Amino acid sequence: MTRSMCFSAALCALSAAMAFGQATNSADVTGTVTDASGAVVPGVTLTVTDVDKGLKHVYQTNDAGAYDTGSITPEDHYIFVFSVVSTI
Repeated sequence: MTRSMCFSAALCALSAAMAFGQATNSADVTGTVTDASGAVVPGVTLTVTDVDKGLKHVYQTNDAGAYDTGSITPEDHYIFVFSVVSTI
């Protein structure tokens, strides 16, 4: 093996190790809000409070009743509150 081939192989191995080290420790909470009949409920507000950091994030369900919190840290403690205002 030539010197440049050895360097290239070592560089590839190092790059792969660095890419592997970029893994994050996070979670993505997703779901669908439905009523008692199983129909999806759009427009529901989901408030996620990170108890450890005192941060609140507010999300809303889409037209399909789905929500997605994006990336959250699983080491922290969270409170999830779903609320809906009825116009009936």
